Amino acid sequence: MVRALLFVSALLSAGTALWIYLDRLDRQSAPVPQTEAGDFSGPSPAPVDQPGTTPDAPPSQANTAQASATVLVLRRPLGQGSVLSADDLTWAELTSDTLAETFFEQGNAPSAPSDIVGMRTTLDLAAGAPLPRAALRMLPEDRLSTRLSPGMRALSVPVSSESGVAGFILPGDRVDVLVAQTDAPKAVIARDVRVLAIDQTLEVTDDENALVGTTLTLEVSTVQVPDILAAISGGNLWLALRSPSETTPPPITVTPGARPAPPVATARARPSVTIRVIQGAQVESYEVGQ
Repeated sequence: MVRALLFVSALLSAGTALWIYLDRLDRQSAPVPQTEAGDFSGPSPAPVDQPGTTPDAPPSQANTAQASATVLVLRRPLGQGSVLSADDLTWAELTSDTLAETFFEQGNAPSAPSDIVGMRTTLDLAAGAPLPRAALRMLPEDRLSTRLSPGMRALSVPVSSESGVAGFILPGDRVDVLVAQTDAPKAVIARDVRVLAIDQTLEVTDDENALVGTTLTLEVSTVQVPDILAAISGGNLWLALRSPSETTPPPITVTPGARPAPPVATARARPSVTIRVIQGAQVESYEVGQ
């Protein structure tokens, strides 16, 4: 009897445990209900601004003003290799969408027009275009063109040891240019002309006293060029070396309609002459003027 009761109690315990286990399996396998996007049971939370950011302003309140600056522009078109002059430059105001850091701004470089005069362009530039710094380069100081005085020209003339003072003419010396005519004596066609170079030599050292070359480059005016070219074509050009201490006298200017004053005659001292008269042993001397 006791054994039967224990068997029945064991069956009931096993059945209860099996029911609990099966119930748990049903709960784990049941589907979880999904919530649709935007379906919230409560009010939506307010947006939170991220640190370091500012909320976007409405389009009606946006700042539409554009910044502008005054930059250096060209008055006329310039080709590559052109030398800038003061008349080529002017200031103009540009908006921010056309500005670049390479432009010359009046606020940062007010002296730019005078600073870049004489520089050479490396690009073709249009009139009214801003002038970029990268489009300019400075002429080297050893260029022959930088040694020319304003309004002067460089003209090369052929020389020999005879017509070129045997090579004693050096760069920096000054010469007179003469032309030899067959039926007349040599005539000076240019005075006090500066020698720029001998062949391709622009400078000489202090210990050089002579430099033999076949071509001399002279600094001449536009008025002197035709006469010198005519002398070169005739093959009768000569050079005369001038002293460094000698200067060309200034030209005499005459007002139209007025006569120049005649030269003032200066009295010249007349030398005296001593005459000796000898009569026997007696000698007498007399001083007379010529």
